[in-house]
Parts: sequence; C-alpha cells; structure tokens
Amino acid sequence: MTGVIFLSWYKTKTNEVFDFAKEIKEYCCSDTTILREGVLRFRDLMLEVTGTGKTKNTHGQGVDVLDYVTIASVCMGVYKTNFLKEQYDLEVLRHDTDDIDQIPMTFTEKGFDVLDHDTWKSSETFLSENPQSKFGQRKFVKSPLAHVPSEGYTKRYNHSKSSIVWLEWMMKEEKMSIQHALNRGEFKIPGTKFHVDGYCQETNEVFEFLGGGRTDTTKLYYKVKNEEKIKYVDFTSLYPWTNKYCRYPLHHPEIITKDFEELDTYFGLCKVKILPPRHLYHAVLPYRCHGKLTFPLCRTCADTKHQGKCTHNEQERSITGTYATPEVMVAKEKGYRVLKLYEVWHFPDDTQYDKQTNSGGLFTNYVQLFLKIKQEASGFPHTVGQRKKNETTFDCIKKMKA
Repeated sequence: MTGVIFLSWYKTKTNEVFDFAKEIKEYCCSDTTILREGVLRFRDLMLEVTGTGKTKNTHGQGVDVLDYVTIASVCMGVYKTNFLKEQYDLEVLRHDTDDIDQIPMTFTEKGFDVLDHDTWKSSETFLSENPQSKFGQRKFVKSPLAHVPSEGYTKRYNHSKSSIVWLEWMMKEEKMSIQHALNRGEFKIPGTKFHVDGYCQETNEVFEFLGGGRTDTTKLYYKVKNEEKIKYVDFTSLYPWTNKYCRYPLHHPEIITKDFEELDTYFGLCKVKILPPRHLYHAVLPYRCHGKLTFPLCRTCADTKHQGKCTHNEQERSITGTYATPEVMVAKEKGYRVLKLYEVWHFPDDTQYDKQTNSGGLFTNYVQLFLKIKQEASGFPHTVGQRKKNETTFDCIKKMKA
C-alpha cells in the first residue's frame, strides 16, 4: 500500500471510533483465512507438480505437504519419494518347487522392473514369461545416501573385541575409568615409548567439516573518482547450481588411518594438520574458536585475538581440523601445506552431472523441477524490456535444443 492510498483511506476513517476488540477479531479471522487458503493452494500445487509427468512417483500420487511438519521435511519427502533411487531384492516364488529366488528390482513410473538374466523387464512381462512364478516380499539393499552407523565406523580401530569387553567389565566391577579405543581413544603411556602413531588429541568429530559460513566486508569505503561509475552486483544463491552440477559421494566410505596415498587420490573427508600461507587476502579453511567460525592464517593469533603482526612459528600457526578433500585441494593451490594426515574417509562411489549426456548427479532432477518453477514465478526484472525478454527466451530454447 502506497502512502497516497493509505492517506485516502485514512481520511474516510478519521471521525470513526476505533473498536480494538472488533478490529483484532476481523484481523485474526482474515489472517487465518488467508493462511488456510494459502496452505491449501500450496498443497494443490505440490500434489500437481510431484505427482504428474516425469516426476510421478511409484504410488501414482503427489507428495502431500500436510503429511509433514516443516518445509525442510517436505523437500526431503519429495526427494525421497520421487528422485531417490533405492535398490531392492525381490523374492520370486515358484509354484512347482519350494525354491525362493532373490532378484534385483527397481521402482518405475508404472510400477517396478526386475532383473532377469541381465535384462531389466517390467513385472508384468516377467510374470507373463514365467507363469509358474509369483512375487513375494521385497528386501531393501541400499540407496545412494548412506546412514552413518549409530555407533560410528568403529571398524577403523585396530583392537580386540574380547579385550574391550573385559575392560568394560573391569570398569563396572572396580568402579573405575579405563581409557580404551572405543571411548576416549588409545593413550600414550607416560614415561614409555609406547604410543599410537597418528593419534590426534582433539576429539575427531566428523561433522566438524560442516563449519557454517561467515560474511564480511572486503572494502569499507571507496571514493568514486571523477566520471567513474560503480556498480552493485547481487549474486543469486549458488546452492541450486552446486546441488545440480557438483560431485557428490555415494554409499559408505572407506576409513583410512595409515599408509596414506597422495591426498588428491581421495574424495571425501580428511582430518589434517595444515599450515596456512602468511600472505593471503581471503583464507580458504575455517577454524572455530571462542564460539565463532574464523578464517585465520594463524591459529594462535585467532586463539589470542592478536591484532598485531604475526610472529608465531609454523607449529603455532598450523590448524588441525576436519575438511572436505576438494576444499583442502583448493587450499593447497593457494599456498597451504599439509603437515600431517590423521584420517581419511574416502568414498569410492560418487556421482556428478554430465552436461553432454544430461545424466548423473544426486540432486539434478530435483533442482531442475523446482528451479524451473521458481524462475517462472519470479519472472524477468522490471528493468528488462520485451525485446530483451524475447531474446533471452530464444537463447534458452536454442541452448536446450543444442
């Protein structure tokens, strides 16, 4: 509502008595009606978008937003229902025998297909070719997204299960604390040479690599020169681009704690001690201290909040943390040096969108579905003329056909 419209409306109400109870009731009723109609319209749109055409799921119906509590859970529900390709084994029962075979199956838009002698066939085709067979229960095998075991990837530790059981029993019997491989990690015995090579004092929390983000101002003040024109550039979110085009790990990782190869041969996560360069305007790797995420070139300067010239040595400047391997590779290109490698979670399986074949990618189809709707709803900026709109539309169609 513009100021002119408001003032015009206000003049008509100047001499009226303001009844707060009446106004707040009307407001609440109007607000509730708008919310109800908005939610129902949103529900209809989502059912239409997620339940028709190429995105039709295996149940033949769209995803109902009212089955979920948050928008985030709706998004994950759409992805799991329509785009996450899970692998199953299906029981095949023979009428003339007690044998039960297990064959791979996958869901399709029309139902499901089964793998019969290295050939994928629809369930109807398979049963017509094998009239003495019928389908039994299906068993989940795996999906591209793996769940980290609740007890963690404990197999990476080299320890005796019997010894751990005995130590746990001793802890309860003697009411004492014993540090071992499965609670606080193995420990170097003081005064002896016995220690674990590659042991890191900090707790190795794998989710440490999800540090978050920071915003800053690269230039606080800039004085425009004579006849100079400066521009304001606003970048839209890179999340859709990243989720569509970038490489994603699949399934479970290999846990590597010794006999490391070159870091660029791994894809996944790594815990490293790394030394930043002394002169770099934008640091690459984050470091958390004082409850905040920072991007320092010296760990000790960040810990002590030192604002002067750094005089610390390499050990004092080095940072220990868990990072994604592509992140560390970019850091190395910018002058960082890896001093020690503690552990690597390497994912042998991965997927990435291929522009040539228009295939691959973990979230490609999901992003394409909703980004198209978002861009169409947003439309062109008001500064763009009709001629430019036509040219842009023509270029997009031309690129799609190419």
